[in-house]
Amino acid sequence: MHGRRLFVCVALVASTCTANDPPTGAVPVVKVVEPPAVPPPAADKFDRVALDARLGLCHGDGDGHPFGAIMSAERLGDAQVLIMRTPDGALRRVLLFEQAGGTCPAFAVVPEAAYVRGDYLGDGTQRTVALLSQADDGVSCDKDACPVAVLVRDEMGVVLAAVDPGLGCETYTLATVRLFADRDSIELRCNGGTVDTERRVQLLHVFGDALRPLLAFTAGVTRVTLTEDDKRMCTSRSKDGSYEIKAKGAAPVVEVFEVSDLRQATRATWTFDAAQQRMVQGKQISVKLAAPRATCTATD
Repeated sequence: MHGRRLFVCVALVASTCTANDPPTGAVPVVKVVEPPAVPPPAADKFDRVALDARLGLCHGDGDGHPFGAIMSAERLGDAQVLIMRTPDGALRRVLLFEQAGGTCPAFAVVPEAAYVRGDYLGDGTQRTVALLSQADDGVSCDKDACPVAVLVRDEMGVVLAAVDPGLGCETYTLATVRLFADRDSIELRCNGGTVDTERRVQLLHVFGDALRPLLAFTAGVTRVTLTEDDKRMCTSRSKDGSYEIKAKGAAPVVEVFEVSDLRQATRATWTFDAAQQRMVQGKQISVKLAAPRATCTATD
């Protein structure tokens, strides 16, 4: 009993002390009560109707888009990464662009049509750049002009940046190139076209959390014509265009030989700025090409 009384007494003394006024000259401590933080929006708070309407521009073998039901959506620059549940219950990721070069703005993240690796973020870590083609994701498209998209991902498959370059391709290649001193860039070559086949080149670069084209040009044209008089298929091929990196580092310089049609070409020198990582100045001259040689094949 004695010990219990002592405990109560001490408690009362402590309570009395904390209630006393502060000594003269002391500054009372005022605790600021922060307002409750606004909780982040739930992962499923997205406009499912609007996203489904965008996906509705992509047609599969049946009615509607072939990607499945939207489970979640995450913003990524000019695109959104959607988690979709397919009719068979599997989950898949789809890139949906706000503005796309083709009629269908969506690309299934797998399978990858091609990929390369490099230090694209400038942090010394090797990451993967992958090419996606609508020829591989169940979307109906003209096989010699199927739209493609390019993305950068980490080893866990998380998409870090993506772009729709606005190209319709039948064949394509990716390569890693070094223009700036601190990181790699991406070269995309594309052959496509329904009548005239164009060979196009784009140099892409990661800037912040975005993947953007630095330079794009036409690397040559193949024209196919059918003459009614002699029923022959004639193909004319121009000289291939090309580019050369003249200087790297703080102010990269790229010389481009661009073939815009079968008789005309442009030779240009472009200078880029490392801080803004964009083209800052350039000069170009027109070049006349020799008459293209035509190869004709008889048809029935």
